[in-house]
Amino acid sequence: MPTSVTGVIPTAEEYNDLVTQEELTTALGEITTDDISIGETTLNQILSIDIRQFGAHPITEGGYEDFDSTDAFQLAVDFAAANNIGMVKYSGQYKLLSFPKTFTLPGDDGTVYPSWVGNGDTNIAAESTNFLPVSITVPSSIKLMADNKDKDALIGPYNYMTGDINLSSGAMFLFTNGSKETTVRTQMENISISNSFIGYVLEGISFRSDLNNCLFSGCGIAGIEQGVEKSTKRNIAIINCYAGIVRGGWWTYRSNTRQTTTYMPPYPAIDVYLSCWVDADSVDGFSYTSPGGTWDARYAEIDSFF
Repeated sequence: MPTSVTGVIPTAEEYNDLVTQEELTTALGEITTDDISIGETTLNQILSIDIRQFGAHPITEGGYEDFDSTDAFQLAVDFAAANNIGMVKYSGQYKLLSFPKTFTLPGDDGTVYPSWVGNGDTNIAAESTNFLPVSITVPSSIKLMADNKDKDALIGPYNYMTGDINLSSGAMFLFTNGSKETTVRTQMENISISNSFIGYVLEGISFRSDLNNCLFSGCGIAGIEQGVEKSTKRNIAIINCYAGIVRGGWWTYRSNTRQTTTYMPPYPAIDVYLSCWVDADSVDGFSYTSPGGTWDARYAEIDSFF
C-alpha cells in the first residue's frame, strides 16, 4: 500500500487486500481534492471508498452470516464526508440491524400567524416531539453506490408482514443537510434496501436528487421525502412494500394554507421549506408489486401511521 498519493486514492478494486481505514488516512496526506479536477469534475467527485475498508462484512462470508455492518457503514460515510470523498460503495449483501442514530421528526409548534391571534384563531400547545431511530445518516455530499441491485443488498431487521407499525421500527437511511429548513441532495445508484420499516427518509426539500436503478423490497414504506424539487428517479422497483415513496404531506406548521414566508414560523421564515412542496420530480421507469391482493388491516395501519 502506498503511503502517499499524487492525485488518486487507491480503491478496493485495485488491490487484492482491501485498504484499511488507517492506510487510507495515511494515503490522503495533505491532498486537497477540490484543487484537482478534469474540467468541472473535481477529484472528490471521482474518488470512492468501500464499506469493507471500515470493517463491514458481507453475510456470505464464513462466520459473518449475522454480522451487523451498521457501524462500519456509518464510519465509511463519515470518513468520506470529512475527506471530500464523493462516493461510498459496496458489493455483496450486508445486514444493517441496529439504530444508533435518532431523527427528530417535524412537528407543529402550535403557533399561527400573529395577526390571526384574537381574530378567529389562537395559538395552541405545540405537538409533542417525536423521534425516529435511524441506522445510517448520510449528508448531501455523499453518493451511495453498489454494483448490481439484484445481487448487492442492504438488509434490515424488519419483517414486513408481522413487524410493529410504529416509530420504534425505524428507518435504514436518513439523508440530511442538517435542517428541515433547507434542501438536501440524495444520490443512490444500484442500491437495494430490504427488510426495513422505512427504507429512507429525507430531511428538507429534495433538490437535484438522483435515485437510479434502485430496489426496495419487504419494507413497510419504501421512502419518505419532506418535499421534492428538480429531482430524478429512474428504474425504481418496489416489491412487497405496503407503501411506495411518500412525497410531501408532513404537517410542519398550522398556517399551511398560506405558503409564503410571512405565514411560516418564526414569522417571517427565511424561506418556504416547511411548506413541503413537491415539484419537478422526473420519474422514468417505476414498478410496484404489493404484498397481497386486497386492502386489509395492515395496509390501513400503515396508512394511518403516516
